[in-house]
Amino acid sequence: MGNSSEPGTVTTREIEHDPITVDGERVYVTELHWNGINGRSFEVTRAEDGEILTADEAFDNYPTDEQIRTVLQTPGTVECKFCGKDVPIHSAHPHQGTYVGDECCWDERLRSTE
Repeated sequence: MGNSSEPGTVTTREIEHDPITVDGERVYVTELHWNGINGRSFEVTRAEDGEILTADEAFDNYPTDEQIRTVLQTPGTVECKFCGKDVPIHSAHPHQGTYVGDECCWDERLRSTE
């Protein structure tokens, strides 16, 4: 949680907009208001499983259908830089601007080269 004296560090209001359907998939757009700034951010959440599709980077404006389509198509995987396998991003290790798969190629010795 942020310090309320630092603008833009604390969510002061969340507005969940009506669900919409893009390419047959139902999503929610949540508008976030922040302390001390006029800017807002918008998160997209998949209705089916509650996954926040914009957890890494929210939109600055209400997203268009095309922007929502893009985040729906973005897989939750990244390519392992060593073996090229698609690995779940939640278990991949960032390494020198790319990722290394935890199950396929990660070795604790790599940690010293991050």
